[in-house]
Amino acid sequence: MKEKRGTAPERQQCCSVVVVHENPACREAAADFCDHLVERYRTGCEFEVNWWSFDLLAQEASARQAGEVARQADFVVFACTAGRELPAPVRAWVENWTAARGEAEGAVVVLTQPPACGEGAEPHVSLRQIAHRAGMDYLTQLPPSLGWQIPDSPECFSERAAKMTSVLDEILHYHPAPHLARP
Repeated sequence: MKEKRGTAPERQQCCSVVVVHENPACREAAADFCDHLVERYRTGCEFEVNWWSFDLLAQEASARQAGEVARQADFVVFACTAGRELPAPVRAWVENWTAARGEAEGAVVVLTQPPACGEGAEPHVSLRQIAHRAGMDYLTQLPPSLGWQIPDSPECFSERAAKMTSVLDEILHYHPAPHLARP
């Protein structure tokens, strides 16, 4: 189930990817995503990819093993058909590892096209909620960077504190209407 991508021994960071796929066509889409991920970030990261089918997650021993890996994964990739709910065993598996994840940063990646207007939004809605509950990012494409972890040196903290982000700029320039107290 495990595969290493990116082989340069001087790589410093290891990125763990768990891929959950519904069928062979979805697995192929996930393989393309992983290939692009490795290609884009190959100079700074070695990737360890674990593959799990929906059928394997219905088996208790496999689900337990996959959950142990997903708890610490940087990416949990779901390659599935748009407009369908996740099967009950997959939903149970997701609930188990997210409950035990703790504060590990990472991302849930969903590799389907959003459903057309009027069709069911599953699995996007449920996986977005799961990512939120687990404190993970929710992605539908390659991330702009792999820099989740915050460096812990005083210089890094000072540099981050001095940066003016768009969010900080918006907060600083927001002027709410005055609240008038009524007697």
